Amino acid sequence: MQILLAIVASYRGWVYSRRHDGSSLQLAFSDGQIALAVRFFGHLLGVALAVTAASGIVAYYPQDVALALLRWVGVALLLTMFLSLIAGLASKIVLLGVDVVEEVDNQNNVGVAAIEAAISIAVGLFFVALF
Repeated sequence: MQILLAIVASYRGWVYSRRHDGSSLQLAFSDGQIALAVRFFGHLLGVALAVTAASGIVAYYPQDVALALLRWVGVALLLTMFLSLIAGLASKIVLLGVDVVEEVDNQNNVGVAAIEAAISIAVGLFFVALF
């Protein structure tokens, strides 16, 4: 689980760097960008919930632990991608007409970031309840 969360965190940092001419997400956090931190936290918590939901899908067989672990990783990756897709679509619908990058990244709008975080967490909770 920790490796997947680290991969997602690295990916989010890469996306931020690409959007902001090579600037670092960690540097933005250290500069007091609370809105970025809220959005980042919400997305990671949603991913953690999706990974937890994967354990409800994959059956555990003590005689073949390696195969069960491989299946769990595969399902966790799939649910992580679904979470990003569904949360992204929901954010675009809920925040229709809002330039999210401008509001959160540049204007430090904690309200918009909280909405995005809540959407990611809600999708993660949906996966936990579903599976």
